[in-house]
Amino acid sequence: MILHPRWILLLFVAVGLAALAVSMGGGCADDAGDAPAGHTDHGDANCPEHQDSAAGEVRQDDDDWLAAQLARAANVNAPLLPGERRADIIYSGGLYGMIESCGCAGNPNGGMAKELTVVEHRRNSGIPTIYVQPGKLFSFEPRPLKRPFVARAARRMGWDAIGLGSHELVAGVEPLQKLADRHNLPLVSANVLDLQGRPVAKPYIIRDLDGIRVGIFSLLGDEQYLFVQREFLDHVQVVPPLEAAGQVLGELSGKVDYIIVLSQQAPHLDRQLALKFPQINLIVGGNESRMINIPVREGSTLIVNAGVNGSFSGVVRLAIDPSRHVRVLGHEFLNAAAAVPRHPEMQAIYKAYLKESKEKPLDEGGQDPLPPIYQPSSACQPCHREIYAQYQKTAHASAWQTLVKAGRADNPECSYCHAMGLGRKSGFQSIEKTPELANVSCQACHLVASDHNLRGIKPDLEYATSQRTCEHCHTPVTSPNFDFWGGAAKVDHSDVKQKSNDPPPGYEPRLIEPVVPPKPAPQAPAEN
Repeated sequence: MILHPRWILLLFVAVGLAALAVSMGGGCADDAGDAPAGHTDHGDANCPEHQDSAAGEVRQDDDDWLAAQLARAANVNAPLLPGERRADIIYSGGLYGMIESCGCAGNPNGGMAKELTVVEHRRNSGIPTIYVQPGKLFSFEPRPLKRPFVARAARRMGWDAIGLGSHELVAGVEPLQKLADRHNLPLVSANVLDLQGRPVAKPYIIRDLDGIRVGIFSLLGDEQYLFVQREFLDHVQVVPPLEAAGQVLGELSGKVDYIIVLSQQAPHLDRQLALKFPQINLIVGGNESRMINIPVREGSTLIVNAGVNGSFSGVVRLAIDPSRHVRVLGHEFLNAAAAVPRHPEMQAIYKAYLKESKEKPLDEGGQDPLPPIYQPSSACQPCHREIYAQYQKTAHASAWQTLVKAGRADNPECSYCHAMGLGRKSGFQSIEKTPELANVSCQACHLVASDHNLRGIKPDLEYATSQRTCEHCHTPVTSPNFDFWGGAAKVDHSDVKQKSNDPPPGYEPRLIEPVVPPKPAPQAPAEN
C-alpha cells in the first residue's frame, strides 16, 4: 500500500506529538507504590524522559519551538490518579529590571506588568502554587533611581523565593540588603558571602505547597566567564556551588519533601549539579538568556529556564498523593504576549518611576564619556559626506523616533540606547536640552571626535566591528532575535566608495583640547 504524502506528514506529526507527550511526563508508567514520601517520580527507567535530553535546549526561534507549541496546544498531560491532587510550580526568567515591556518593535512582550497579569490569572484558578524567580531581577547596571521601584514591583509579584544573581550585586551588598529588608523580598543564596564571611541572604527558604514542604535555595556560579561585568566579585566571596549545595542539602534532609534550586550558572554546570545530587527535584535556570522549551531530564532532576524579560513563565504541573508522593504531570508556558493587558498596579509603579526620573536629575556618578566628548553625527559630515548620507538612511539615524512612536520617550532607560551618552559628561540630557544628541550617532561605533584627524588618531575598527559593541544595546531583552551579522550589514559602510573627502574651504573642526605640539627629542651631549 502506498501512502499519500499528506498522510505521511500527518503520521510524522502524530509521532512527534506522542514523543513530546512522553518527554513531558504524559507517556511514562509511574510506580507510585515504590517511591518514598516526598519523592518526585518521573516514571519508568526506560522512559525517554529519563534519558539525556540536552537536545531540547533550543532557542525561541528554532524549529523545535513549533513542535513545543504544538505539544502545548495539544495540552498533553498525564491524568490524575485516584486520591491525587493538583499543584503547580510557576517559575519566571531573568527580568533585567523590566517593570514594563520595553516597547521595542522587536519585543513588545513581557515585563513584570504583563507577567503578573497572566500568572495572577493562573493562581486565581484555585490550584495551589509556588512561584519562584531565579535571579537577574534587576538591571545589569546600578540604576540607583530605578532599583527601589523594581523592588516594589517584585514585592507585588508575590514570588515565594528570589535567587541571587550578578545583577542583584552590582550596586553593592549593603544597598541590596537594605532594599530587600525594606520591601520584604524573599532573597535566597546558599553560596554568596560578604567580605567578612557573612551570608548575603538566607541560605534557603521552606514553603508549603498544599501539604508538602518545599525547600528552595539558589546558587551563583563561581566562574568569572559567566559574567559580563565582574566588578561585583570584588565585594563578595562565592563558595563553590557544589560545596554549598552539599551543605544546604544536608540541612534540608528530613525537613522537606521537594527541593528547588534557583541557578545562576551555566547549563552544563546545572547538569553536573543534578547528577551529583539526585535529591534535587527541579533546577530553574536564570543565568542564561536562552529559554529551554522542553524540560531537560538529568537523572531524577528536571532542568528548566523561562528565558528573559517575562515573555514566558513556565509551569511544572504536579500531582500529590495522600502520602505526599509528588509526580510530574506535565509542563507548559504562560505567554505574556503583546496583546496581554498590563497589570494596573504595575502600571502605577512604572508611572511613579517615570515621574521621579523627571523630577530628579540622573546620577550615574558623572561617568566620563566613552569618546573624548559627545558630538552629533553632523560633526562628521564635512569629511565623510558619502558615509554620512548612507548613515542617514539607517535605523540608527531615526532611533529617537522609535521611542516616540512606542510612547517611551520619557523613559530614561530607553534613552541609554536611543540617544548618546546619557548619564555621562557632555552626553544627552533630554530632547529639550540636547536634541542634537538624540539618535544613535557615529560615536556609538567610532570612539573619536571630529578633530581626530588633526591629532593623527584613527578610529578603532576592532571596537566598531565587535559583536559586543552592538550587544550593549541589542540585548536578549530589547532585541531577542538580534542577528549581529545581518544587523551589521545594514549599518556598515562597506558599500560606500569614498570613505573620506577634503572638507569644504574654511572648515575647521572643533578642537576638543588644544593640540599640544610634540616635545623636541632630547639632544645628545656634544662630544668633547
